Amino acid sequence: MQTKQLLALATAVLLAPLGIGSAGAVFVDWTSADATANTASGTLGSANVSLTTTLAVPNMFDANGGVGSVNTTNGTSTVFAGSAFTPSVATTDAIHLGATSSYSILFSQPISGLTLHLGQLANNTLTFGTPFNLVSSDGELSVVANSITGTASNPDDANGSLVFAGLVSQLSWTATNTNPADGIFIQLFGTPAVIGAVPEPGSLALLAIALTALGIGRRRRA
Repeated sequence: MQTKQLLALATAVLLAPLGIGSAGAVFVDWTSADATANTASGTLGSANVSLTTTLAVPNMFDANGGVGSVNTTNGTSTVFAGSAFTPSVATTDAIHLGATSSYSILFSQPISGLTLHLGQLANNTLTFGTPFNLVSSDGELSVVANSITGTASNPDDANGSLVFAGLVSQLSWTATNTNPADGIFIQLFGTPAVIGAVPEPGSLALLAIALTALGIGRRRRA
């Protein structure tokens, strides 16, 4: 094999995908919402999603202490269909959170472009542990540092979308519910990050041979 061919082979091996790719942006498919355990779970593409809270009593999903009957895990919620959301979606799942508490969502793999849709935030305030950008709203949301507050105004009641920068493996926030009759609908959208394959031993061996031959060729010309 000629030196130029060996150099091309070495370059190809070195440029094999080692970084982060994407599996496509999708909404969370919420599959369960347990009002007794105060947990919800689902999938975002290839990533598992788990929502938990520090709340000690079983009313995470309903401001009035109900059993979470407003959760939608069959894809029929129309809460996020309006122009306040980016991207908007005609029908999807939705989780309803009604209590003043701390919440955390864990992803089994990092998510890029993580977008949080907030529906009917009303006068509630959410304070996040991760910086975000408000990318769209109905004009009834205000942002101060890492906190966002809504303004109750029927029929819109404060809606919008937040985007979190970088790769997100955990999203945490504290909710302050100023009206016990109000709840907040949430849905998540993003792209699961995929770690590229590490070169197999055979590829590494080819790389070693190519580099060795390249060195020999250079010594012969010297």
